[in-house]
Amino acid sequence: MDEQMERSYLLSQLRTYKIISVIAIALAAFSFYSVISLQVNRIQTKLQLTEMKSSIETIKGDKVFTDEYRKAIMYTSTLVLLQYIEHVAESFVATDDFIVDKLHLLFDPDDGSFETLITVRMVSGKEAYYKGNGDFIFTDKELQEKGEDMVAQVKEYYKRARTSELPKWDDKKVSLSIEYFDIGDTESGKFKLADKKALAD
Repeated sequence: MDEQMERSYLLSQLRTYKIISVIAIALAAFSFYSVISLQVNRIQTKLQLTEMKSSIETIKGDKVFTDEYRKAIMYTSTLVLLQYIEHVAESFVATDDFIVDKLHLLFDPDDGSFETLITVRMVSGKEAYYKGNGDFIFTDKELQEKGEDMVAQVKEYYKRARTSELPKWDDKKVSLSIEYFDIGDTESGKFKLADKKALAD
C-alpha cells in the first residue's frame, strides 16, 4: 500500500515537472522570439528612417524648393494675411463720420512697395452730410480733418494687426475715396484733399 502511494506520488511529481518543463521551454521560446522580433523591428525602423532621410534630402534638392518657390510661398502667405486684415477692417474701423467700406492693401514683392486704398461710407446718422458724386456738406478744412482722422485710424489698426512678416505702412501711399470718387491722398507725406473728380475718369 505504501509502495503504491509512493509510486503515485512520484508519478504526480513527474507530471508536475513535465508541465513545468513545457512551460519553461515555451517561455524561453517566447522570450527568444520576442528578442528576435524586437531586433527585426529595430532594424526595420532604422531602414525606414534612413529611407525617410534620403527622401527628404532628395526633396530638398528638388526644383520645387528653389528660391523662386520659397518667395512664391512667402508672397502667398503675405496675401492671405493682408486679406484677413482687410476683411476685419471693413465695417469695423470708423471715425465719427466715416466707416471703412472697402480696404485694399496692395503689396508688390518685386520692389517691396506697399499701398493702401481706403473706400469709406458715411456712418449711420451722418448720411445727410454726403450729397453724392464726391461732394459733402463740409468745408474743405472740415473734410481735410475728417480725412486725416480716417487715415490715422486705419494706420493705427494696421499697425496693431501687423506681424513682422507683413510690409510696413507707407505714409506716402494712402488713398481715400467714397463710392468711386477721390477724397484725398498722402502722396506728399500728409493727407491732402483731391480735386472733385471721379476715379473712373
